[in-house]
Amino acid sequence: MLRSPDDRRKNGATYTPASIVKNMVEWAASNCAPNRIIDPGVGSARFLLRAGAVFPTAQLVGIDIDPVATLMARANLSVAGLGFRSRVILMDYRLFTEQIDGTTLYIGNPPYVRHHQIMPEWKEWLRAEALNLDLTASKLAGLHVYFFLATARAAKPNDVGVFVTASEWLDVNYGALVRSLMLGKLGGKSVTVVEPTAQPFPDAATTAAITTFEIGTKPRSLCFKRVDDLSKLGELEKGRKVHRDRLFVEQRWSHLTRAGEKPPEGFVELGELCRVHRGTVTGANGVWIAGPHSADLPESVLYPTITRAREVLDAEGLLSDVAGLRRVIDLPADLDELNTEDRSLVARFLRTAQAMGANKGYVARHRKAWWSVGLRAPAPIFAIWLLLQFPRTT
Repeated sequence: MLRSPDDRRKNGATYTPASIVKNMVEWAASNCAPNRIIDPGVGSARFLLRAGAVFPTAQLVGIDIDPVATLMARANLSVAGLGFRSRVILMDYRLFTEQIDGTTLYIGNPPYVRHHQIMPEWKEWLRAEALNLDLTASKLAGLHVYFFLATARAAKPNDVGVFVTASEWLDVNYGALVRSLMLGKLGGKSVTVVEPTAQPFPDAATTAAITTFEIGTKPRSLCFKRVDDLSKLGELEKGRKVHRDRLFVEQRWSHLTRAGEKPPEGFVELGELCRVHRGTVTGANGVWIAGPHSADLPESVLYPTITRAREVLDAEGLLSDVAGLRRVIDLPADLDELNTEDRSLVARFLRTAQAMGANKGYVARHRKAWWSVGLRAPAPIFAIWLLLQFPRTT
């Protein structure tokens, strides 16, 4: 091989098994008739070779930053008789913005490179391009996240795509950008997770995610599935349907790929109807529940809140009066939102809170601003749960 696995990993290049390539192209064939096919990290042109045989009139475009890969891709396409309708470009896919009148299929295995190998100017590019879509991006994002964003940036409505990447974006904080794109401009349709035991990437023991999307669409539900053997891939849009409203509030998505028991006919999962959130963790109730130490605070930062189980039990099913509830101090992360008088009162309180150690606890240290508890909007339904501990028997 011209490039060793170690050399390829430096550029995030990991070759894709033929069975996954075949499955992804079959999905594309059942969802579009593209005028153009783009592989954003073409490598040896595995995807273009397969897609070129299935779509005999489509123009084939491969993009890669590795000159050896582009030479190999051109050679393979030429030998396969596809050279006359293919173009292999030596460039960074993030800079590609070329559009055509017809439909484009984006298909491939975007490179996987961790954030510490990405140059600062590219991290700024990610932030700025995400901001153009009214989204936020983390500088801890891996390179595959950049390729999702670059595709959303370059594609137009009715273009379609199917990528296979590492699956970590389903759960990690920096993956929130991809999750937002899937629910927004990318128009996500399905996510199929492939366990490491199936060796989705033969030279990297990692979990893969095959993601399908159609630009500009907003399907009511996305399909989720998980397989532990490549022979079980099947149709990519078969699996558990999860309503997009639920996905907007889910912080992690990988658990959605684990199918549970199907509800009986005529029933739906509770998660499709409502969302369950635990109460806010203040990190220091003695500070953030109002008392003598906070007597001078303005009313605008004091919120009647359920702070103990007894308040739920005493309500007997309906909390109609909040007068008896204690109040939680919830300050804005940006204190400049307060007027001058309130800001002065809050500054005095914060000195007291610091003296009480409120800024040193684990929860406070991991907030955006240590003084901002971040209460949620009141829920229409509230409940308590009890953990019963029984004596151990032998």
